[in-house]
Amino acid sequence: MISKELINQKTFYRYYPAHSSAMTVSYEGMNKYGFGIYFLDNSLYYADRYHHANLMAIRPNLKNPKIYPQSPTRIPNSAYLKELIKFISSGSHRYGRNDFSQHLLDSGYDSIVIPEPRGIYLIFLKNDPMLYTVIFDGRT
Repeated sequence: MISKELINQKTFYRYYPAHSSAMTVSYEGMNKYGFGIYFLDNSLYYADRYHHANLMAIRPNLKNPKIYPQSPTRIPNSAYLKELIKFISSGSHRYGRNDFSQHLLDSGYDSIVIPEPRGIYLIFLKNDPMLYTVIFDGRT
């Protein structure tokens, strides 16, 4: 089982376009786990997609992450999907992944940790510099 302590000992990576900020919360509809700042513990997975990009490496210092259990064969994570469906069907006037992320943030979570076959996603729900230490930030 993944714990906050284990996550806080790992290094996470993010590729981002040159001339932009790595720590800007993204609200794009293509974000499969709602809005956030996405990192992955596998530095090589996205390397071929981002030529002339910057690579940031961080060590998290999470306080209250929402940690989902391992889902080795499902993308997106099945535990996340079950919770999202429950949220949507609860009769709330909120209807999507971004609304669910806002619900998690409003509930006091600072991040989401989601294991997938390609690695562990760490998604910050807001940019709080107290939640991470930058190890490396530069051009690839």
